[in-house]
Amino acid sequence: MQMVGATPEIGHFVVKERFGHDIELHGMGSNLSLQGLDIDTPGDLLAGERYVWLEFSPDASEDRVTALAEITERHSRGVHLKFKHLFPDHKRKLAIMLDEDSAI
Repeated sequence: MQMVGATPEIGHFVVKERFGHDIELHGMGSNLSLQGLDIDTPGDLLAGERYVWLEFSPDASEDRVTALAEITERHSRGVHLKFKHLFPDHKRKLAIMLDEDSAI
């Protein structure tokens, strides 16, 4: 599930996942890019879900990024999510964290 354009310098980080009626999970995120990320939440725990709200800070700072993401791949070891909506200021924060000037 390695993403093209993912930044390997950012390791694993905690991702809060919200979906359904007030259901919240915490998983480990990886392979982060401006397009999406991988989370180690088993795909069967998100059965029936297509979209998930995410909140995370890959650099362990207080600056959190909130995004709406679509589940594009499901595996027993995790899911791949593609960002569908990032607020402009959160997209800038993420671009800075990833050191990608093209998104600013």
